Amino acid sequence: MNNQIKESDVKYGVTNAAQLSDDPDKMVNWSSSHQFVLLKQPKRDKAKTEATLKFLSWVRTNSLEWAKAGQNPATLAITKDKEYQKMQQSFLLTDKTEQESLKIFNYRYNGYLADYLDRYAYDSVFGKTSISSYLNKLQNTVQDEVDAQMTD
Repeated sequence: MNNQIKESDVKYGVTNAAQLSDDPDKMVNWSSSHQFVLLKQPKRDKAKTEATLKFLSWVRTNSLEWAKAGQNPATLAITKDKEYQKMQQSFLLTDKTEQESLKIFNYRYNGYLADYLDRYAYDSVFGKTSISSYLNKLQNTVQDEVDAQMTD
C-alpha cells in the first residue's frame, strides 16, 4: 500500500504493531506475507530447480524495489544500502530488537486469528473492551472456528 499512499498528500509514518506489553523482549510484529520456499519433491526437474533458484537469487539481489513498496525486503544485506536506510520501515531490520520482534505466523489456522485481529484488535487499544476480555473472546472465537473445521 505504500506505493499508493506515498503519492498522496497524506502525512504518515511507520511504527510497531500495537503491543500488549511495554517489555521490548515481548514485542511482536507480524511478518509472513512474503516467503519463498522450494518444496520437497521425490523427483524434481533439475532445470525447474535451477530456474527457481535463479529467480530467488534475483529477488534477493533486487530487494530495494520490494522495499520501495513498503515491504520488509527478502535479504538482510539490504540494510547496508543507503537508500533503504532512509526508508521508514528500515528500523525493523536495522535495529536488532526490532528485527527480533518480527515473527512469522504460518500455522494451519492462522487465517482465523488474522480475521479476528483485523476486526477487533483496536477495541482493547481504544478502551472499548478490557485486554483480558479481548483475549478471552479471541481465544474462544478462534477455538470455535478450529473445532468447526475439525468436524467437517
